[in-house]
Amino acid sequence: MIIKINSNLFNQAENVTKIDLVLSHILNRRYNLFFDDEDIIDTSIWSNEARTQYKELLYEAFVATLQGSLKHDIELKENDNVAENEFSIDNGIIFLNSEVFIFLENATYDSCFIKGLITKFKTKGKKIQSFLDQKWIRIENCGGKGGIINQVNHILSSYNNDSLENFRYLRGIVIMDSDKKHKDDSYNDENGIIPFCDENNILLHILEKREIENYLPLELIEKIENLNQNELESFKKLTFDERDFYDMEKLSTRDYNTKQNFPSLFLEEELLQEMILKNCEHQNLPNEPQLILNKINSLL
Repeated sequence: MIIKINSNLFNQAENVTKIDLVLSHILNRRYNLFFDDEDIIDTSIWSNEARTQYKELLYEAFVATLQGSLKHDIELKENDNVAENEFSIDNGIIFLNSEVFIFLENATYDSCFIKGLITKFKTKGKKIQSFLDQKWIRIENCGGKGGIINQVNHILSSYNNDSLENFRYLRGIVIMDSDKKHKDDSYNDENGIIPFCDENNILLHILEKREIENYLPLELIEKIENLNQNELESFKKLTFDERDFYDMEKLSTRDYNTKQNFPSLFLEEELLQEMILKNCEHQNLPNEPQLILNKINSLL
């Protein structure tokens, strides 16, 4: 995310410390800075109290802005105009300090899928991994589809006492299974998650395949010895489209539970990016794994 700090704020004594708070995020590489007013560095009220490292940061940002033709995502100003992506500096600080939320039906299992994509698609996953390492992303467990709205509302409630509508501060994405049994099935939104996400400016990704387990390639699955071998032979005979909506729990045995054990396979070194892509190339969205990462990156 690229932040612009309106030049007027640098000449308001009450905002000097607040500007430093924003710049600390830039210095820590959490966000990038759009800066096009070089005079501010030496002639503003802020410059009289500024730390040397922040002045150097502004010089670097000024050069990068001119050379890179950057566009900012939000601007911090004296007043809010959220429709134009403008925040007062006070509300902007709340927004920028907030974690990015990834809401999952089951964080224990589904997070393995997300972390696997981050690991296998290193270029698109690099920034996401950095945010995870710094704890700037929080993965939320919703306890199934029925708990998604309640969990998002719980996070939204933490902003109820702030001046803007609470959803204005929340950057989040809901990622959930389609639970479709056949390719041509329509998604059953019995919980009203789609309109809820629209109303609260939450990104939503419904998996094209049935569940996360359906994204595992056959060559990885067939190496597991404790699966139901009769079911596995039947599974191998299915078309790619049929495998996408197969109930993987049918492969479970007394000694191996696919629901519990399959998700960790996304973290195995043996699983390669090429294998994931091959397993998705027939889909309506053959680039779905990259699309999921792009959506998360758009929040950072």
